[in-house]
Amino acid sequence: PEMHCQPLESSYTATVTACLEEGCSLPRDKPGTATFACCEDIYFSQSSIKARFHNGQLMEKRIKQLIEGDADPLDPWFKLRVMRFGDRLVSLDNRRLYCLQQLKQRDPTWDGQIAVELYDWRAFQVNAVFETFLRQLNDARGFALSEIVVR
Repeated sequence: PEMHCQPLESSYTATVTACLEEGCSLPRDKPGTATFACCEDIYFSQSSIKARFHNGQLMEKRIKQLIEGDADPLDPWFKLRVMRFGDRLVSLDNRRLYCLQQLKQRDPTWDGQIAVELYDWRAFQVNAVFETFLRQLNDARGFALSEIVVR
C-alpha cells in the first residue's frame, strides 16, 4: 500500500504496523544505493542541529579540518544516508551535511561532490534507516542550509 508520512511518532508506528499487517516482508537493514551527489542539492531533515557530534567534537573543528585539507570530504566518515522523498534528497546525517555545505560555501572552488547511500521513499521497507528518517522528519519539505539553527 502507498504510505503517507506525518511527522509524528504515532503516525510512524501506524505506518509500520499497517505495512507489517499488509505482509511487508522486505529484508531489514538492506543497504541503499551507493552514489554521489552535490552536497548543495541535499536538504536537512531537521530544522536545528547541535553544534557537537555525539563524540563531543565541535562541527566547526571538522569544518576547519575540511577547509585546511586535513579531512577529505570523500572520506567514508562523511558518507551520508540520504532519502529520496518526492523530488528532494533529504539527509539523515544533518551535522555532517552541515559541515560539507559549510565547506562548499567557504570554498566555492570545491565541486561539492560527496558519497551518499541513497534510499528511496517509494521502496518502503522497515529498516533502521527508514525508522531514523521518520523520527527525524519534522517537516516533509526538508530544510535548506539557510534555515538551519545550530544550538
